[in-house]
Amino acid sequence: MRGYVFSVDTCEKVDSFKNEIEPEKSYFLIVKPGELNEIGIKFDIMEGLNGNSAERRQHTGIETFKNHYSLKLDVPESVEGRVIVKQMDLYYGKNFIICSVNEELSFLSKIEEEIQKSITLVFKNSLSPINKIIYMIFDGFVIKSLSVISELERKIEAQEERILKIGKKNMINELIFLRRQVLKIRRYLNPLAYIGDVLILNELEFIDDSMLKYFSNISIKFQQLNNDANELYYSISNLREAYESEISNQLNEIMKAFTIVSTIFLPLTLVSGIYGMNFDYIPELKLRYGYFMILGFMACIAIGLILIFKKKKWI
Repeated sequence: MRGYVFSVDTCEKVDSFKNEIEPEKSYFLIVKPGELNEIGIKFDIMEGLNGNSAERRQHTGIETFKNHYSLKLDVPESVEGRVIVKQMDLYYGKNFIICSVNEELSFLSKIEEEIQKSITLVFKNSLSPINKIIYMIFDGFVIKSLSVISELERKIEAQEERILKIGKKNMINELIFLRRQVLKIRRYLNPLAYIGDVLILNELEFIDDSMLKYFSNISIKFQQLNNDANELYYSISNLREAYESEISNQLNEIMKAFTIVSTIFLPLTLVSGIYGMNFDYIPELKLRYGYFMILGFMACIAIGLILIFKKKKWI
């Protein structure tokens, strides 16, 4: 566990928490899930812990309790082209924020750096440092999510270029994998709009007036993330349709080639079939140069058809 205890004009970093809670102070704690029960008793958040055990944990969401909000955030990251999530549970009270994480999150580390570098930054324009810190957490989450969305957008654009310019075949497995990543990020980010609505409703009156406009901005960013995730879904659907259309066009070109060849050889087959009949009297069979005349006639038919197809730009 690590954290920070704020008083009126000071900030103290702590590595353990065994003292009683002082109402006039504010607390920002980063803990492991196994440390939550001990901390939960001190901050009176056991109601939220009992109702949201690790076994019952769902995706991103928010619940309101008598003295705090309980938030579940799935923080997306991109690792070697695959979208993964790091889970973060937030317990947000009047004078405390408790972050429960299994793995380190880069934006939490940046918030700690900001706190250590400039205490006034946390207190500026805010009656409570907790409001400022929770805003910074959400803002860091938005930036992190946008980076993952941007990477997926670049991959979709690259795949689209391969399809339209190169006519790449056998891409179905790549498209299925990319679609799964898009569906995953969409599933994680879609509930954010509801979280934003609950926070700006300010039912527990934790957010002071000076910070309410910032939380409204966060709600707008959450909604935009949701929209971006949905746009990714539509993009990958359009990409799949473009790929299927390109494959269909390639198949049509193959069928067109086969049709042209069949059309050229059809009259030649007719001529050879006529002169292959077993009748006793076929006048041309007795001509000295009849064989070469028929070959020339067949060549003229083939050349004529080819010229007609070229004139119509079919070949």
